[in-house]
Amino acid sequence: MILSLKAVFSLCLSFLVIVLLAGCDSAISAEPRDLLLAPDDVPSTGVSVVSLTEEQSLDGPSAQVKLQGAGFQVVQSLVVFENREVAL
Repeated sequence: MILSLKAVFSLCLSFLVIVLLAGCDSAISAEPRDLLLAPDDVPSTGVSVVSLTEEQSLDGPSAQVKLQGAGFQVVQSLVVFENREVAL
């Protein structure tokens, strides 16, 4: 019985590691628009999206959002590069 509990524990631990590694890999491939600010990030201020643009180039995907609220405007841009060498 003890041997089978160790086997079950080992199997569960292996499965957990695989799931965590798969989750980390999918987080890296997040779309740029998902990483930009949104009206929900500044609740109770009446912020709205004025524009949202996305582009796919050879350097990598990019996105830009323009948010506007009472008395302020925020423009945020984001480019996701494959690696450091491409970014520089």
